[in-house]
Amino acid sequence: MLRKYLIQRYVDLKGVEEILGHSPFIFLRGVLLYTLFLFLIYVGYAVWHQYSQELYVKWIAGVLGLLLFFRWVFSFLNLYLDCLLLSKETLTIFLWEGLLEYKTEVIDWSKINVISHRQDSFWDKVFGK
Repeated sequence: MLRKYLIQRYVDLKGVEEILGHSPFIFLRGVLLYTLFLFLIYVGYAVWHQYSQELYVKWIAGVLGLLLFFRWVFSFLNLYLDCLLLSKETLTIFLWEGLLEYKTEVIDWSKINVISHRQDSFWDKVFGK
């Protein structure tokens, strides 16, 4: 629902039958990482607050927490809004690259050729096979 609402600001969604995004598991790493950082900020605040009762300690911890939260929201939206829009005539690749930047690529179904690439092992990656 959120994806459809945000994407319709950039792309005409008339005729779009399906919107395919990333797997939900791709967001799990970011959620765990930013939760750990927020917890570390809280622990740092709690320890610092024990030794200093100054008001600026609360402000510093609060600002760091808010900045980290906004960074997480931005990285979440960056992954969440990258998607494929499928219609009967076209395939549209939508890449959200920032607040004011996005990229769309429209591909007609009749123009698609099948391209297959297989990478078997670590050594294939190393030697560029």
